[in-house]
Amino acid sequence: MPAHAALPPANVLDIDPARFGISGSAEGLKQFTAAIAARLGADIDAQVQARLQQEVARQVEEQLAQRVQVIYEQLLLARRRMFGPSSEAHAGQSRLFDEAEALAADTTAADEAAVIPPAAPREAPAHGGPKARGKRLALPAELPRLDIVHDVPEAERTCACGTPMVEIGQEISEQLDIVPMQIRVLRHIRKRYACPGGEQAPVTAPVPAQVLPKSNASNDLLVMLLIMKYVDGLPLARFEHILARAGMRVPRQTLARWVIGAARALQPLHNLMRDTLLQAPVLHLDETVVQVLKEPDKAATSNSYMWVQTGGPPGRPVVLYGRVAAAHCCAAAP
Repeated sequence: MPAHAALPPANVLDIDPARFGISGSAEGLKQFTAAIAARLGADIDAQVQARLQQEVARQVEEQLAQRVQVIYEQLLLARRRMFGPSSEAHAGQSRLFDEAEALAADTTAADEAAVIPPAAPREAPAHGGPKARGKRLALPAELPRLDIVHDVPEAERTCACGTPMVEIGQEISEQLDIVPMQIRVLRHIRKRYACPGGEQAPVTAPVPAQVLPKSNASNDLLVMLLIMKYVDGLPLARFEHILARAGMRVPRQTLARWVIGAARALQPLHNLMRDTLLQAPVLHLDETVVQVLKEPDKAATSNSYMWVQTGGPPGRPVVLYGRVAAAHCCAAAP
């Protein structure tokens, strides 16, 4: 037979179903067909389910990888912002801990006093219009109250029948008010006494104790300065603008010298706090990398460390901050 000759088609009627264990009846063939269909359906369902699971797993893996990449990039950006070098040199964004030293580096003792201009009358600011009322909480009872009485004009306190009206009550509403920062000058007048006969040297009232005797900053002003800088995180440049807006111009270099002088005056208190801290059985410490400008024998981009130490006896916690250079970091850390 030639290789290209076609084989004669097989006659399906010549196939014996009994050879495959199938009944030759119509009912047997029907059962066989149903079994084959069920088997094929189960195989197809299994293949579809497997492919669906693979596709879901692939999509979940891609989404998870993208999410991990986003978190990784956010972490790198956060680390760069916190620990990376910064070229920010704007005075309003100076560093918190070494700002006073940097500003006071080129000053002298003559900068201890601020130039006080002569007083000038100032107009009171106009009050704004009333605001719409809404639901609000009651104002704290411990706040001081200033009563402002609003009375009905006398011409309107006569009834239409001609009878004078009498007071039967009052309506009270409260507003939260604030007294703007007021700058004033404290004049210390020291009385002097002497003997008319000149038998004894004159006697003068003693000078009140001052934190910075050579400056013209009051103790309350120094307290406010330290709170705004180290508690509220306000740079000295911004506090300079606040004072100028209130009518007093104090250079930030003078503010820096006041901060350094107040810190030196508080050094004994710091020493006592550290002694109490070291008496505790357990200390907690943490470090933060900072960069300090104009530090002796160190580049501006080199790292220093800000240490926070906390401890103390129960009910009397002590928290201290201290800065050390990178070369002394290991020696300074207990």
